[in-house]
Amino acid sequence: MQQNIKLPFRVGKPVEEEYFIDRENEIKDLIQQIKSMSNTCLLGLRRMGKTSILFNIVNQISDPIPIYINCYGIPDKRRFASTLSDGTRDAYIAYTGDKKYGSAIKKHIKENIEKIAYQLTEMDVSVGHYFRIRVGIKQKEINSDILLEDAFNYAEKLGKNKGKRFVIILDEFQDIGSRWGDDFLKRLRSIVEKQKNVCYVFCGSSITFMSS
Repeated sequence: MQQNIKLPFRVGKPVEEEYFIDRENEIKDLIQQIKSMSNTCLLGLRRMGKTSILFNIVNQISDPIPIYINCYGIPDKRRFASTLSDGTRDAYIAYTGDKKYGSAIKKHIKENIEKIAYQLTEMDVSVGHYFRIRVGIKQKEINSDILLEDAFNYAEKLGKNKGKRFVIILDEFQDIGSRWGDDFLKRLRSIVEKQKNVCYVFCGSSITFMSS
């Protein structure tokens, strides 16, 4: 007779709730760092349970509001900026229940729209049996570094306006940091140093990169 046996271990995905054991000290230390608004690095080889620790921290804290981003496989800066902005918005609403905070979103969108310029691409004027004017315009390409900077500053602006604090948790950080290079890291450092309402947890499995 076949019996359904509940396995005591969960493999291949982050471990939460009753499945999570033996990382209490690490979680306690990280939460203490986060609550003091200190920027922190979590280092460890792959499959050592780093993401499970992060998931459990997200479930245990509400101040600062946690924003979890998995950096692995994000193709470019534009996608990352969109992911971070959406994550900030969703986390704020989820942890505060403030569904009427449209003014903050509208202000953020308005500031971005004002940075968008348009250029003339074609103009066709003809005179004959018919008078015709055709004008073509297209949106100029927006610098991806500007979008990225706006995304990182979104939580800072929202926190300042709403009296809230945020922690941005960047899992598998080495995947974007190593691809985007020193210029990105220098720009990020400049952003982080100016922020008062946001702290960061940088998590990665590349010991050499994360240590540097």
